[in-house]
Amino acid sequence: MSRPDRRIRFALLLYGVTALCRVLVTLVEVFQRTKAVQPAEFAAGELLFASEPALRVALLVIASANAVLLLWCRRPATALAQGAAILDPLGTLLAGVLLFSAFLRSEERQLREPAAGAAWSTTLALLARLTPRAVLGRLPGLALWAVCGLVLFGAAEAWLSTGRHVGRLFAAEDFAAFLALGAAGSVISGARWALEIACLVLAIGAFARPSERSWVRLAWAGAAVGLTPAAWLTGFELPAVLLLLALFDRWCARDASDLRRAFAPSVVLALYVGVRLQGYLFGVLIDEIAALGLVPATYATLGPLAVLVAVWTHAGTGALVQRQTPRRTLEAAAAVALAFAFPLLALLVPALGRRTRAAAPLLRRAAVPVLLGILLATWALGELNYPILNDFSQVAQPVWAALLGVAAAALFLVLQTALLQRPPLGGRAAWLALGALLLASIGTWSALASRQGPRLVAAQHAKILQQMLHGVRFLKEPALVPLEGAPRAELASDGIVAAESYPRLPQHERFAERRPPIFFLLWDAARADHLSACGYARRTTPVLERLASEAIVFERAYANATATTVSVRHLFGGRYATRYMLASEHAPFFPGALVARGYDRLWINVHGSDYNGVSAEAFLRCQPEEARVRAAARFFPEYEEQEKTHRAIALLDAELEQRKDRAHPADGLFFYLHCAAMHFPWRRWEDSEDYGSAPEDLYDECIAHADRALGVLLDALRERGLYDDAILVLTADHGTGLGEHGKYGGFLPYEEQIRVPLVMKLPGFAARRVAAPVASLDVAPTLVSLFAPGEASRYEGWSLLSLAAGASQRLPRRYLFSFCAFEDALALIDLEQDWKLHLHNQGRYFHLYDLRADPGETRSLADRESERAEQLFSIAERFLRAGVGSYANPYHYRELTPR
Repeated sequence: MSRPDRRIRFALLLYGVTALCRVLVTLVEVFQRTKAVQPAEFAAGELLFASEPALRVALLVIASANAVLLLWCRRPATALAQGAAILDPLGTLLAGVLLFSAFLRSEERQLREPAAGAAWSTTLALLARLTPRAVLGRLPGLALWAVCGLVLFGAAEAWLSTGRHVGRLFAAEDFAAFLALGAAGSVISGARWALEIACLVLAIGAFARPSERSWVRLAWAGAAVGLTPAAWLTGFELPAVLLLLALFDRWCARDASDLRRAFAPSVVLALYVGVRLQGYLFGVLIDEIAALGLVPATYATLGPLAVLVAVWTHAGTGALVQRQTPRRTLEAAAAVALAFAFPLLALLVPALGRRTRAAAPLLRRAAVPVLLGILLATWALGELNYPILNDFSQVAQPVWAALLGVAAAALFLVLQTALLQRPPLGGRAAWLALGALLLASIGTWSALASRQGPRLVAAQHAKILQQMLHGVRFLKEPALVPLEGAPRAELASDGIVAAESYPRLPQHERFAERRPPIFFLLWDAARADHLSACGYARRTTPVLERLASEAIVFERAYANATATTVSVRHLFGGRYATRYMLASEHAPFFPGALVARGYDRLWINVHGSDYNGVSAEAFLRCQPEEARVRAAARFFPEYEEQEKTHRAIALLDAELEQRKDRAHPADGLFFYLHCAAMHFPWRRWEDSEDYGSAPEDLYDECIAHADRALGVLLDALRERGLYDDAILVLTADHGTGLGEHGKYGGFLPYEEQIRVPLVMKLPGFAARRVAAPVASLDVAPTLVSLFAPGEASRYEGWSLLSLAAGASQRLPRRYLFSFCAFEDALALIDLEQDWKLHLHNQGRYFHLYDLRADPGETRSLADRESERAEQLFSIAERFLRAGVGSYANPYHYRELTPR
């Protein structure tokens, strides 16, 4: 290899590092601007923020060095684009395009050398034989090996992960139906994936045939890269992919020789990988990516990645064909596939077998260790992904599925290649076997697809077979009959929203002339059943116990969402909000109503942003008297609990000093403190007792730490003589999973995720415990109604003052909703009969629980109680369709089809 060519390869390596640095710097810039991630919230985030200066220096140094290197290579345009990568993410994509063109030119010179040219000519001649007849003749054998691989991975998953929950979270018959449904899905998906791979092979073969017409090549390439069911391309992206392929085709056509066609495998495969990754990434995070303004950066990331995949694949294929020229068509195809799936192994060919003259013996020798490595990797990924933080892996799930797809494809390719010495399975027998399997699988799928039990098992406890089921949904996609928007009165008659005026009680006289200080404390991710104040055996909250003995404790309080941003909008807005976390329009937060009724200073502890927490702007947005609210509001962002508490006390003292001439200096003050100590990741605290090292123990230790901070605040109020008159509210935005449903953390609206504490100390109200079910929606109207007796309510929650005073035993509400965050799902609770419906539109399933008989939600009765499930489903549907474009039409419920 000549020196210029080595410089180009080295420039590509530097380019990869530059692209990585540019992406990381862009992320830090976005997070700093939007506060979407707090530096101290996660260890990875803290490391990323801390390394920002080093990343900027590295970006500048590496990009500059690469620009100098490219100028040395007489590539001024590429050098200029490489320098532009310092300033903008799209600069990295432009640099990649120009650098890849330079790489193609340099490699083309290498291919013209006699030895390399002869090897590649032989390979291209073999690849040109991959005609539709030849490839489709191999299709059934390919599909059967794919099915074997997928069934093997599914069985390993069922054994290692899913099976551990049988009898605890679902019945044995649901597990058996899940296995049958998963096997049917594996067969259908294996056949579909084999067809997809066959299209890729046909595209490579078409580009390898110089006599093939351009439209044939583009048709196969388009079918493989853009039109397969797994590639979710938009109207902009598909033409862009086809344009790139057309440009590559024209570049090949300008050379009469076949040398340029040697790049067909790497170019086609790189575009395919880029498209699949784009589909996975945008399918999960498109809204967040768009709202954060990361769309250009995302394309600028996928573009360089595709470039590097093309370079890596070409290098791996070259290492194979130049040292071991294939002798048969299948060997050439296997060499390309192996270079794509295992490029490192392809580059290590000389060390593994110098005397081999064909690819088959080498691949046969490598089949066993490769297979064992795949199984080991599957086990490791499964153990890392399933027992801990399952719901927090939503973003990583597509990567997990992609890794499994590549591993399964590599598995059957290796097995197929290892049997080259034997007659491969093909011909009429293979077609008959594949046809019989498909017919049996389609029949099994049709019989079981309507059952909710196996869908629940697959969606929540089996990511591999979940992908299998996801891949064959097109066979039976239920339809939705469009409904007209239901008026608010109809929802009120269903007992969903409040239709009342605020109560008028004797206790209201206490608040006629006074605006006592309000301290609103939110414990992020605190579940009620781990607080000793709510009956937990371990004494985690002695301070809260004392407060609860002097306050009203609502023993069955529900959060209306499962993550902070969505839940806080319910809590402070008092109305059902969209589950779409980035909505810029929402109900005005209730502190604005307090300002209208006499409160003149709001001290608000901001946690995060609209993207990951609660922003300062959320408290000011959509306020009827925005100018007064902005004048009253002050924000402070301290993150650590002790620091935050002492900061709040210092602010309180400053306010008391400024108001010392008033009869009641603390009147008109509102403090909101957001405690994130209980939020994942859980950690140890020096001021808390060491309960143990298990996740549950760490969680309890975090609760104890928050309780100590609460004690500091309450002691300060007592010392200043403010405790007796103060209004104190302590609640949580959501709970957290501690392994009850196989997960820690979590976002699905199970009881452990939405049952939260709610403690209110209201001056003039006697301490009591209330067993009636209440919700986060009710907190805002409760506090506002203290100062507005008899007024009409503007909220959809109910004032809890009648319950607090003992004037009533239960709210008129019949149904309650709790939204899932990050997924298109919700829970509907029938509060009269204690039935709970989980509706998962994204996963196309629902499940039903009898909370009286099964409070742990371990046995779904959706299949056995189908009529009740359909009734609740209809109520949920009416709620979601009510008032198109309003609160009850969540962003992601464009269609509701999980029946």
